[in-house]
Amino acid sequence: MINVSEAGAFPTAIPGGLQITFGLYLPGIRATDGFDVVVRVIHHDDRFDPAIQPQDSHLVWRNDHPLDLWSATVPVQPVSATHFGTEGLYLYRFQLWWTPSGGQRQLVTRWFTDPFARQTDIGLLSAVMLSRNPTPIAWTDGAYKTPELDDLIVYEVQVEEFNDNFDGVIDRLSYLQSLGVNCLELMPVASSKLDFDWGYGPLHYFSPSAHLGGPDGLRGLVDACHGVNMAVILDIVYQHVDPGFAYKLVYDDVNGTPGAPRVSSPMIGAGGLFGRKPISVRCSRRNILPQRTATGSSNITSMGFAMTK
Repeated sequence: MINVSEAGAFPTAIPGGLQITFGLYLPGIRATDGFDVVVRVIHHDDRFDPAIQPQDSHLVWRNDHPLDLWSATVPVQPVSATHFGTEGLYLYRFQLWWTPSGGQRQLVTRWFTDPFARQTDIGLLSAVMLSRNPTPIAWTDGAYKTPELDDLIVYEVQVEEFNDNFDGVIDRLSYLQSLGVNCLELMPVASSKLDFDWGYGPLHYFSPSAHLGGPDGLRGLVDACHGVNMAVILDIVYQHVDPGFAYKLVYDDVNGTPGAPRVSSPMIGAGGLFGRKPISVRCSRRNILPQRTATGSSNITSMGFAMTK
């Protein structure tokens, strides 16, 4: 079973510095078969300086984990003449290497993003914010109550076309209210490449697009909607992904590497570990509406973003 508390990037402050714990599921890809996973990390403010290279760290394969978890806790120590080691936004990506028995180490996948990233940057970069004193989320929607299903008046929005980003949608809530709308349905907002595809080629499932305002922007929109008694539905795509999605790209690369073990993707295809049945997870915020079953009870069958209190 997927455990979102061990997959992704988790920053912490420690005495005298900062660190990030990375966790990545790669079912079937194991160190005992010669594979090696590297995480490359750079401070956001250093990314366009050609003299500054990312800091590389090797993840360790857990041989007792059913989903083949690769993980590492990486200290973020100051590096001279860079922003590395200071607070701020850090960008990261993974590489996959393979060394055949008795052979030379070779690069299998040069660049893939974290499928469990909670934040991203524009394009193909996962991101994580490091702060010694992070600001808690200030929700103001304590009095909000989701309307009954039969009372919903739903307005579907493609955020970018409607008004650029999450803040732009907030600016037009009064207009939506004038139409009698009490439920806003957002077309997919998970991070995607800059190609315009209405969000139907996701690269991440846990990170609202940085182009639209990122996690903070979506939190602000949900809070603002709830402040005017408007529900929010998230349209999330599981049927297809961008070709650069990790569980497509990496497994295609592995299976296309001469001599490497053949490994099936855990998600692409009906038989994958992550694709056998609809995902069902609990979401503690009320930004995803319950779906009525044949018996009249309710359940939740959509995955939400990391927006909890």
